[in-house]
Amino acid sequence: MHILNVLRESAEFNQITNTIVRGVSPVNVLCSNTAQKAHFLASLMHEKPQKALVILNSDYEAKKFYEDLKFFLGVRAQLFVRKDYIYHDVDSVSRETVFSRLLVLYEVLNNEEVIVVTSIEALFQYTVPPKVFASNMLNFKLGAI
Repeated sequence: MHILNVLRESAEFNQITNTIVRGVSPVNVLCSNTAQKAHFLASLMHEKPQKALVILNSDYEAKKFYEDLKFFLGVRAQLFVRKDYIYHDVDSVSRETVFSRLLVLYEVLNNEEVIVVTSIEALFQYTVPPKVFASNMLNFKLGAI
């Protein structure tokens, strides 16, 4: 039996799945640790693939949850990190965080089964609006002119 199908035998899991299928939201579920929460969410997404947003209190919690979720779902899980603030002049600044955030936005716009994990702080930091981002994307294909 696949690990994401184990919870199908639980009446509570089936009740929550049916509630979500009927379009009732939000749904609150209490689990004792991060791995259980990740397993539960991954099992729900396995039953009914869709976009989801998971908001956690801190960057540490978000990263830990993302790592657990990625174990179950692979690339479908995306971590939306917070921006780094630099308060002095620097000749060389890493843009890794900016590129990471843009990659998550790209996945949200182009993938129907993405689960974004983030912290409250990262969620409230300014990011380019989705319409502006989509209208400024360029797609390149190898060998195309």
